[in-house]
Amino acid sequence: MANLTTRIFVLILFLSSLTSIDCNAQSSKSFMLGLGFDLFKTDNDGFAEKSQIGLEGNYFVVSNFAVTAGIDFWSRRSDRFILGARFYPVAPVFLKFRSLLSSDSDFSLGIGYGKSIGGNFRFEASGDYYFDPKDLGMRLGLAYLF
Repeated sequence: MANLTTRIFVLILFLSSLTSIDCNAQSSKSFMLGLGFDLFKTDNDGFAEKSQIGLEGNYFVVSNFAVTAGIDFWSRRSDRFILGARFYPVAPVFLKFRSLLSSDSDFSLGIGYGKSIGGNFRFEASGDYYFDPKDLGMRLGLAYLF
């Protein structure tokens, strides 16, 4: 376990060193609103047995770092309020950390990809690792950059 923790720390340190690269992901002080759904999660018993839909707002403090707030609606668990952050080490790739707050709170780490699909609309795909149930999830969504 310590070896895995060391590897994750080194990876995060390496990715953090890329902050000097001009990512041009978004301009600072911009806002992005996104809606996504989990296409797949490892704890699903069968196809479409349960669902998760998320609504998130991201405020870009600088062009490659955003703070996140939102809500996840879960069909089999309590809804969860989201607080987190996104970091774009190399556009259009982003890393995300989310705290999922509810009666059974959790944390997730993820990596994603955003692609402009015209105007201010973006398609996003991401994968998340949820710590408490130790599950992986894949999320697809649309976002609008203000």
